Amino acid sequence: MSKRIALVIDNRDFQDPLLAQLPPPPIDSQALTSVLCEPLMGNFNTVTLLTNPPVAQLRYQINRLLSHRNQLDVLLLYYLGPSLIDADGRWYLAAVDTRRDSLEESAVSAQFISSLMDRGLSHQQILVLDSPPCRLLAPDTPICANVEAGTKRAFKGNGYGRVVLTANNTVDYFFKGESVVGNPEPSVFTLYLVEGLRTGAADSDNDGQIGVEELHAYVCDKVIRHTAQKPRIWSYQAQDRFVFGRNPREVELQPAIKWDLIFGAIMAPIVTVFIGGIASISTSVGLAGLFLLMYAFLYWTLD
Repeated sequence: MSKRIALVIDNRDFQDPLLAQLPPPPIDSQALTSVLCEPLMGNFNTVTLLTNPPVAQLRYQINRLLSHRNQLDVLLLYYLGPSLIDADGRWYLAAVDTRRDSLEESAVSAQFISSLMDRGLSHQQILVLDSPPCRLLAPDTPICANVEAGTKRAFKGNGYGRVVLTANNTVDYFFKGESVVGNPEPSVFTLYLVEGLRTGAADSDNDGQIGVEELHAYVCDKVIRHTAQKPRIWSYQAQDRFVFGRNPREVELQPAIKWDLIFGAIMAPIVTVFIGGIASISTSVGLAGLFLLMYAFLYWTLD
């Protein structure tokens, strides 16, 4: 039996004095987890919330989420907090005890996450990053505007069936020496993601399910209307439709078109007229009308 399992990480307090200067995520993570747990919305069987975990606990819980799962399990890793990019472009997710001078030991690398996804059996792995990308620079390195964060490359991996959503794919902050440079707009990505699930407005095709791409399209439209941020989505070897949640509103599903009955309703009168017309035109027309009534009755009564 397949399961839907989510891990939400909310990092807003840091021991490193420079990381501590970053603004906290603007949304209450409890609002996100409550929507994910709701059977009529996120419909996740298990949702674990970690608030300010140390790096050891963070690695353990991510490993627990992504390992020893079934092919049909839906796995969601949702990260609220800063992403750190070193001078070589390597990505890390920060923990409460992360130190800028030793990211490999004190933060969770994108390589670590991608390798777990590569080895995992689940064909539906969802990674959501509502995190300002922060680039660490050497003192003599100039600061450039609109620098791409490199999210697509960082989480590509070689496994089957993953999708990555980000609130923004340009660097928001630069760490240079002992100062933080950057003053981006607060992220509203998760705010609108929760709204799309809670109201069902993200169900664009009105089929009762909210796919990942539907949800991203809804959030992206909302975000670019109110901010200069540009959410992105990348899909890696994902042939199946990823369902993020349900539409809590009652939807009226359109009946499936019964092409076989329609074809029969067209052909039967034609054949009847053609064959019966040799004997009696009135008889053949009557039989044709009877066939049309019969097929109309079958069309509206059969599922």
